[in-house]
Amino acid sequence: MSVMFVEYKVDPEKRDQYLQWIRSMNRKEPRFELLEGSDQPHLFVEIWRGISFDEYVKLKQERLGRFHSAWSAMAEYVSGGADRIHIWHFRSAP
Repeated sequence: MSVMFVEYKVDPEKRDQYLQWIRSMNRKEPRFELLEGSDQPHLFVEIWRGISFDEYVKLKQERLGRFHSAWSAMAEYVSGGADRIHIWHFRSAP
């Protein structure tokens, strides 16, 4: 089993626009669950289950602006831009 976490803070003034955008992305790609910090408003975490390491590398490159995709737009909403998007991949421990 593998899991990918994507964590970032959305600019407060862009929150509503971000939520519309991320919901449209979730309809296209339903493999992730979106969570917002209970005690840290505007801090979001996406939990992706069953993501291979190769998929993770591709998605990470897209999110960080290494090449253009629909995910590249995320940087517009994130405080500090693409450099402030944190992405990790985990696999089952032996």
